[in-house]
Amino acid sequence: MGCYLYDKGSYIPKLEDFYSKVKAHSSTDVFFHVTLASEEHLEEIQQYVEKYGIRSFKMYMCGVPEIIPDIEDSFMQRVYERLDSLSEKITICIHAENASLVRWATESISTKNGMKTSVQEWSETHPALAEEEAIRRALFLTKEFKNIPTYFVHVSTKGGIETV
Repeated sequence: MGCYLYDKGSYIPKLEDFYSKVKAHSSTDVFFHVTLASEEHLEEIQQYVEKYGIRSFKMYMCGVPEIIPDIEDSFMQRVYERLDSLSEKITICIHAENASLVRWATESISTKNGMKTSVQEWSETHPALAEEEAIRRALFLTKEFKNIPTYFVHVSTKGGIETV
């Protein structure tokens, strides 16, 4: 069973608590997968890997407003560099969308119609170009890190699929 975590601060206190509860009460294997989004997360990567056995991480090139922040290209590059220095096989999961294009499309729709919560509106505020561009950029930025598997999550456009 996978436990996916996001927190603005350190995951270490939560991981300590979760691991003790899993050990005491779980009758199934549980793995933890954390979102990397802050300098604190970056500094703690080695502990996540070595102490807690975490082997997959997620990054949001375009986050979730007021919940998960967008990451900068330089942050993504530093995450890959840090992981490359470790001896474990680790997978990076990337939510690839160009945050600037998504914000622009969202502002355009909001100004024009007000914001609703329809599937059509989601499609209009997340243009296909935003996904394809972000996948291309992530591939370019991380191409030298051949030992770190990259998994693009939620690929939903023709251009995104063709790029991958």
